[in-house]
Amino acid sequence: MKSLIDTEKIKAFIEDKYPSSSNEVLKNFVYQLWETFQKYDLQDSAFVTEFTSGSCERLLQRYTEMLFAWYFVRLGFSPTSKDKGPDLCIEHNGIRIWIEIITPQLLPPSGDGTEAQKAAKEIEGYLAPPPTDPKKIRTISIPTEQILLRWTAALKEKREKLTGRKTKKNNQPGYIEEGIVKPEDVYVIAINSILLGRCGFIGISQRPNPLEATFAVGPIQVTINRETSEAVDSGPSYRPYVLNHNQSHVPADSFLNPDYKEVSALIATHVGLEAAIQSCPPSPRVLVHNPYAVNPLPKHIFKTEEEYVAEGKGEFWEIRNIVGN
Repeated sequence: MKSLIDTEKIKAFIEDKYPSSSNEVLKNFVYQLWETFQKYDLQDSAFVTEFTSGSCERLLQRYTEMLFAWYFVRLGFSPTSKDKGPDLCIEHNGIRIWIEIITPQLLPPSGDGTEAQKAAKEIEGYLAPPPTDPKKIRTISIPTEQILLRWTAALKEKREKLTGRKTKKNNQPGYIEEGIVKPEDVYVIAINSILLGRCGFIGISQRPNPLEATFAVGPIQVTINRETSEAVDSGPSYRPYVLNHNQSHVPADSFLNPDYKEVSALIATHVGLEAAIQSCPPSPRVLVHNPYAVNPLPKHIFKTEEEYVAEGKGEFWEIRNIVGN
């Protein structure tokens, strides 16, 4: 009876939110996701309440959980979930793989400092809706660093969910200490950047933000011949950190840092409700393997559009997309 009541609540909410008949494809896709989610009993006790709360952010955050679950089912996995612990768990050849999902939100930083106010103004302009009058043109500045900071913060938050967090006031145990995730288990962080705006996925390097946040991939740099003034080479620069509004260094090289060894990989996408009307079923766009992972994720088991590995080459790291290889 409870599952039937939950289904009725979900459908009533979606019908009220999208009453037009032109939204039938979208609504049917959401119902399909929910049916899969419910079939595998993946919803926690707060899922339906938050999904139907009327908050766009909570809706998309919970929608992302259904989307990833549906994706793994399509790959042939049988995901499980409990109220306490990571969002999903799947198994592959006897390996237990935990997936912790997050949909970070881009919010103006708090504070009265000059840099905080500058960042807040930039974010507000970026997130503002476009002019309704087609004759009006509005230019915006894309807050690439603020967006990247949300990626790095999401990674840090979900890593601490696993390893625990120590503060001056108290120690917060993580999934490992609580015995939920075993020391030999694989742990994958899944991020949907849809709440980071239309430029939330591709960074200033013209590469995906998942690479910028984990492999220190920075803005494009150009090498110029001093004698001829001709450009002889170009490519992404090395950026191991990004400055926040307090001018503090925030690491952007998580997977080049052994401290992140408990995190096996990052899987990422940029998908909203409009995914229902795409010609192909939505799938995660990028998978990034952690070269320092104590429990590596097997390669090629998640059919993402791009899959990256990093290999040490002496003083350098070689980052490769192994899709098709």
